[in-house]
Parts: sequence; C-alpha cells; structure tokens
Amino acid sequence: MKKKTLQLVLLFSLLRSIPAGAADFTVTSLADTGAGSLRTAITSLNASPDAANSIRFMTGGTINPATALPAITRNVDFSAPGGAVTIQRSGMGNGNGLLTTSGSPSVSFTGPVTLVASGSLNVSAIRGGDNLWISGSLPYNLSSLTTGNGAYGTYSRLSTTIGGDVSGTITANAGTFNAYGLRSGGGNMNITGDISALIRVSAGTTAAYGVSASDNMTISGDVSGDIGSTAGTGTAFGIHAYRNLGIGGDVSGTVSGTVLNGSEAYGIGAGIVTTGTNRNLTIGGDISGRVTASASGSGAYGIYAGRDIAIAGDLSGTVGATAGTYGAYALSAGNDLMVGGDLSGRIEATAGTLDAYGLSSSYI
Repeated sequence: MKKKTLQLVLLFSLLRSIPAGAADFTVTSLADTGAGSLRTAITSLNASPDAANSIRFMTGGTINPATALPAITRNVDFSAPGGAVTIQRSGMGNGNGLLTTSGSPSVSFTGPVTLVASGSLNVSAIRGGDNLWISGSLPYNLSSLTTGNGAYGTYSRLSTTIGGDVSGTITANAGTFNAYGLRSGGGNMNITGDISALIRVSAGTTAAYGVSASDNMTISGDVSGDIGSTAGTGTAFGIHAYRNLGIGGDVSGTVSGTVLNGSEAYGIGAGIVTTGTNRNLTIGGDISGRVTASASGSGAYGIYAGRDIAIAGDLSGTVGATAGTYGAYALSAGNDLMVGGDLSGRIEATAGTLDAYGLSSSYI
C-alpha cells in the first residue's frame, strides 16, 4: 500500500514537472470562413488550454475578412512558412482592430506577415483591449488608413510592451487628426529591442506621432530606423512621451517631425506635460544620426525635454530645428542639458523672425 502511494506521488510530481503543451493551428485556405481559414484557426486557438500556441499560414496570398475577426485571448505566434501573407480589411468601423487581443495574451510574428487596415475612423492594425503585449517581433509590415481621424499601426488602451525589435515598415495615415505608428493610449511603452523600422505617419490636420506613449517610454536598444511624422496644421512628433523617455543605445537613424501649415513640431520630445518632475530624456549612447523638426509657423524642437536632457555619449550627428515664424530650438531642456561625450556634430536652428537657439536650457 505504501509502495503504491509512493508511486502515485512520484507520478503526480512528474506530471507537474512537464511543461504546459503547445498547440499548432494551420491556415490552409485564404477564404474568410470555413475549414482551414484564419477565422477558424483563431476560434480554435481561443479554446486551447495550452500556454504556447502557434498559427501557421501554410499558403501565401491575401486574406480579406468580411467582418471583425475574433479577439485573440490566448498566447500565439503567427508564422508564414507557406509564403508571404497579407491580412487586409477595408470599411472598418469606429474603434476596430484588424487583429485584436482581449485580456493580456502575448502575440508575436515570425516571417513575412503584413497587416493592412482601413476605414472611416479609429482603426488599428493591431489593437489591445487593455494592455498590448508583443512578446517577439511585430509583423513585417503594418498599415492603417482612415478617411477621418484615428489611424494606428498598433494601439493599446493602457500600456504596450514589445519584447523584440521594431523592424519592417509601419504606416499610419489619417484624413483629419490623430495618426500614430505605435501608440500607448493610457500607460507606458516598453520596447526591449531596437527600432530599425521605416515609420511614416501623416495627419491631414493635427497630431501625427511616430512612436508615442501617454506616460513613460523606454527603448532599450538603438534607434537606427527612419521615423518621420507629418501633420497638416499642427503637432507632429517623431518619438514622443508625455513624461520620461529613455533610449538605452544610440540614435543613429533619422527622426523627424514636420508641420506643413502650422506650429509645434518635434523630432524627439519628452515631458510634454506642463507639471511634475518626471519629464526627462536620457540617451545612453551616441547621437550619430539626424534628428530634426520643421514647422511653417512657430515652435520647432529638434530634441526637447520638459526638465533634463542627458546624452551619455557623443553628439556627432545633426540636430536641427526650423520655424517659419519664431521659436526654433535644436536642443531644448527646461532644466539641465548634459552631453557626456564630444559635441562635434551639427546643431542648427533657424527662425523666420526671432528666437532661434542651438542649445537652450536653464543650465548647460
């Protein structure tokens, strides 16, 4: 009896030590519904008890969902061993995401997967119900287009975490206002890898943001990509955090904000809120790339922080600001401005009337 009890205990312990299973769901059809479709794969995924899952596209081509796909509730990696896949939906309604998550499952993408979302307003290629967790890399291409306001490559109501690199191409074009490449709507953004992507964002009127967090942002790696935001009448940011912004590596790429017929353009901006001590910008490496801002009216800031700017390495690249009327600031800190290495690059500020500053702070 004791021997049997011991055997059962050992068996139970062994079962507990076996990792949770992984389920594999395949997409073999480009049809919207039916066996082998993406819709069926997501439905099966959501019923999976496994901790790790994958959806594999076994055939290349374009999938056109006629209605919203089911929200993803389980961890999943999308891969495309069968060739490049595009998921494309037009005519999307207010607040819709092409791929959406519910709860906080982890989502990642391997291989040539493209998401294209378009509609009237508030459309996202990837949308998190609350928090958005991308455990690996983003899709190779993300695109969002609206005739009205609100075009988002990715959007989360709260925070966004990307556990890999941001590469490929991200575009967001809004007919009126609010265009964002990557957006955390009510919390922090944490990117643990590099940003090497081509990011292009445009808004017909105001508010174009390449990478944006409504609270703090951390980019652990390098910014080596090409990030450009253009607004018709006001407010354009390349990289933006309302509070603290930390870039752990180098800024070797191109980051720009452009306002065609108005004011308030920023290349990299942190601490845009008007009060509080958490309004700092830190760059852990060198600035060897190009960071610029251009506004036809007033207020152009190449690099801005509400309080402190700290650049640990060299500034050997170009930081520039051009304002059509007044207020051009290449580097502007509300408090301290510190460069730990050599300052051998180009710092340029041009204003049509007055107030053009290469370096501006209370203390340098």
